[in-house]
Amino acid sequence: MFAAKFQLLDDRVLVATGLLIGTLLLGALLLALIDRWRKRQMSDATHSSESLTSYRQLYENGELSQEEYDKIRARMAIKMRERGKSKESSQPSSPAPPAITQEFPLEDDD
Repeated sequence: MFAAKFQLLDDRVLVATGLLIGTLLLGALLLALIDRWRKRQMSDATHSSESLTSYRQLYENGELSQEEYDKIRARMAIKMRERGKSKESSQPSSPAPPAITQEFPLEDDD
């Protein structure tokens, strides 16, 4: 009797199944994108210093000329400044430090 009312090829069952599958796929895609963004943010901080170290090693080994090394270093400095500016703008500014007050009494000239 139950089998007569519930058919797998019923339009309502197919639509509900399709919506469920679509929702699960969208959630998995969203999680993958967030994970990718998080990993990129973590690797960017160490990537610049590691790259500069490896270029410095190439320069010391004679595989890069002074001119090539200076160009690479200048480009990396620009990129690091741009990243620093973007991170500063996204972070709230810290409050100003408290004013320094004098904590000892002044001597009276009597």
